[in-house]
Amino acid sequence: MYLEFLHHYSYADFYLPKNKGVYMPQQTTKTVTTFFGSARLNGKTGWLLDQVTASFNKHKDNDMAIRNIDLYDYKISPLSRSFIENKSEAPLDDDMKELIPMILTSKVILLATPIYWFTVSGIMKNFLDRWYDFSDERAKLNLDGKGLAVLTAHANPSSTMPFPVYKMMEEGANFLNMVYLGGADIITSAESGSNEYAISVKTAELLGKRITDFLRYSK
Repeated sequence: MYLEFLHHYSYADFYLPKNKGVYMPQQTTKTVTTFFGSARLNGKTGWLLDQVTASFNKHKDNDMAIRNIDLYDYKISPLSRSFIENKSEAPLDDDMKELIPMILTSKVILLATPIYWFTVSGIMKNFLDRWYDFSDERAKLNLDGKGLAVLTAHANPSSTMPFPVYKMMEEGANFLNMVYLGGADIITSAESGSNEYAISVKTAELLGKRITDFLRYSK
């Protein structure tokens, strides 16, 4: 069911910040960076991330790596009205200056989030809102050709619950010229041995392999 969201696009060179407001071209490494946006360290979102990580490690080449970032370890300010409207204002002074280089030196961005109110968690939404920098001419950044994937967990038993989030990610990837690699999902009530649980395990396995294939065959 979830495989309909897996697509391939083109890729290009990427950029690494040198100093605030000054950027220089640099080729990214074959790194997957996961951004974890759940308040529960040992919940189903983390479990699903572990499944994809295990698949990635199973299929990866020696020059591929994965690094895990917990968004709760960082201060991420919301976009301010003055920053959006005042073209001369400098970037917001928070921990995004540490997170942006991680994004820019990654080949694949993997977002892991619970679904709250039919969308991503609050901290994940705050993080994604700050990707405004990548569409702002002042920032001189781009994400062209990077892979984007998403993991979701939710309490609602409906198997279609993650689809709006997947659609949001796919549209965002298209807007930023990224390659949308799809997603994996888990219902929080799914128990080991259940059909829902087995589907989540299999989808996570396929997504992990899809990510390694993307790294292997992209420039």
